[in-house]
Amino acid sequence: MKLKKEALVSRETVIELTKKLRVEAIEYVFFDPSMLQKYEGILKKLVKEKQANAKFQEDIWLLKDRFANITFNFKLNLKEQHKFNVPLKCYVLQKKEGGINTTSIQTSLNYIKESIELTQGFLNNFDGLEEYIASQGYRKRQKLSIAVIEFLKFFSVESSEEIVDICSEYTYSERTVRSLPKFYDILVFDEILRLFFSSCSFEEKLKYYPLLLWWNITKVIPLRPIEFYNLSNNCNFKKSDGSYWITLPRRKQQPSNNEEIEVTDTIQINKEMYCLISKYKEETFNFSGNEYLLSFNLYKNFFDNGLPSALKFIDRSKFNRILTSFYKNIIEQQYNISDLEQIKPGDTRHLAFCNMMLQGFNMLSIARIGGHKTLRQQLHYHAHLDHLAESAVHILAKKHKNRSIRSSALSLNRDVEIRSKIYNKTDFKKIYEVEFGYCTNEPSQCKVGDCRYCEFYYFSPLSHEYEKGLKWLRNRSEALKIRIQEQINFMTLIGKNMEYDLKTLQYPINKQEQLSTNANELKRLIEQKAMVDSILLEGEE
Repeated sequence: MKLKKEALVSRETVIELTKKLRVEAIEYVFFDPSMLQKYEGILKKLVKEKQANAKFQEDIWLLKDRFANITFNFKLNLKEQHKFNVPLKCYVLQKKEGGINTTSIQTSLNYIKESIELTQGFLNNFDGLEEYIASQGYRKRQKLSIAVIEFLKFFSVESSEEIVDICSEYTYSERTVRSLPKFYDILVFDEILRLFFSSCSFEEKLKYYPLLLWWNITKVIPLRPIEFYNLSNNCNFKKSDGSYWITLPRRKQQPSNNEEIEVTDTIQINKEMYCLISKYKEETFNFSGNEYLLSFNLYKNFFDNGLPSALKFIDRSKFNRILTSFYKNIIEQQYNISDLEQIKPGDTRHLAFCNMMLQGFNMLSIARIGGHKTLRQQLHYHAHLDHLAESAVHILAKKHKNRSIRSSALSLNRDVEIRSKIYNKTDFKKIYEVEFGYCTNEPSQCKVGDCRYCEFYYFSPLSHEYEKGLKWLRNRSEALKIRIQEQINFMTLIGKNMEYDLKTLQYPINKQEQLSTNANELKRLIEQKAMVDSILLEGEE
């Protein structure tokens, strides 16, 4: 049985087969006020075993670590947020009963208390919580996030989803970043989604319509999943000057210090996104019924058999059900494609941030669009850039090799057509001999300068020069890989060292022009490496 990550569980041995092998009953545990007697019993048992010196109603407990023989002082007396005191006591006892060492329990408790106090009981200042988590070292960042998620799964509050979305960004391993699905899996999903909505019935379209909205909005605008779920039904609008805008469910906040940025809740969008949202509203009008764009009425018509619910919008669990259904019923069964890693709702936020960085957006613009209060909050996304660029090269190279491409190198936009690779000399009326092959165009009219980057180049070395030709290609591919990494590092450096004015939200125009120029150069390098690698894919088969 696969356990939910970070969920509190209760384990009970059913059968002990050998000293090392047993059958256990596993139950997910949630806070229930009617079960207080159970937790009081756990504490009394610990006292009897001399592992604790405490009474349940007391605010300070002394708990021993069974293995280290050290006593720890547990302060369970949040004065301003007293409603959390009893759930925290039960959380501690549940962890203790589950065999977690006392040191780890105290560390988790302290992190949870810090988060409760920082957010005034998980009610507000969520951006402050994210900034606090992001400013910590790798180890604390991960442990704090996991502890908060675990506690909120045990004791749910109204804002649990929003807090979990924030913390989920930082639960990756020490000195690593949150893993994203393979770029190939992302592109396959993108292509199937496009094909499906171009040919499906109207009923099928309604069933999976929220996915189309999610994919096309959040891969461009880095929204947290909870922000997407809470979009209002009138979120998109057109101004008198003809521009298109979207209002996001964010709290518009003024900066509280010199390092904070004014958070905006209104972002300009293109006509395509505006029309997509408008068409969705028109076609789902009969299911709208309330103020939310993702009305629960639409969901229950296809997934809950029309059963009534207090929900007004499609939340995290409901959206995940739609997404999982699409993978199972459409991707696997209808298109017969399996073994794809399922994209998570929060993955598109990472992709949107990375794409903006690779396209030359400066840090201030990215922060405002992404809802960050400080520039530091986006720094951990930089670790994805090399991987995303290299993945883009690989996919682009495969598409070159296979005669067509549906996705551009630096984004998930489509409609980029690349002239097909050449496979046979006899396909052409006239060819010209060049280094390790032939040119299928007039060399004197060449505008590329290096055959390895040219769409008219046909790699066909003499048999005794074949390995030499492959080495010639590999050397250029490796050199371009280094250049791409250097280019990304240079763009990151430009972005970090811009003289941003956080009060006026201004930045040097010349620096932005420099960033944009280097973004175009990065795109050129990626396209060049893709051309070289596509020849290598053919030559090494």
